[in-house]
Amino acid sequence: MDCREKEDKNILRSELSQEGLEKRFRETPLTVEKLEEIDSELNAVEEKLLWILSYLQKLKIRDYLLLMEKPFYLMWINFLGGIARGLGIAIGFTVLGAIAVLILQRMEVLNLPFIGHFISELLTYIDVNAGINGIR
Repeated sequence: MDCREKEDKNILRSELSQEGLEKRFRETPLTVEKLEEIDSELNAVEEKLLWILSYLQKLKIRDYLLLMEKPFYLMWINFLGGIARGLGIAIGFTVLGAIAVLILQRMEVLNLPFIGHFISELLTYIDVNAGINGIR
């Protein structure tokens, strides 16, 4: 950094200090133009703050913070999610298993040369274990 940049930073720091701002406020007469400029700057800041607020609402920071403040509520939500996931897996596996058994039954009727005997034994085993006791 050269001396000029250091001077500019020092001037900026002194102007932004409490004393510097008060001095600048006393020295600057308030005119209509100055008030309009201040009003436009405030409107720009307000628009930016509203944008930040809407962005934070989209991120649902409030909901996340509420979950972090209540760990038992977080555990309850995760428990219910686990139950729903397990129930979905059980139902899905049952449906897919039933579809697989139906497909195997249809394949047994076709009398495929290599796997027909295996499918017949598998279906007999399923029937016996299900309590149907039917012989094919």
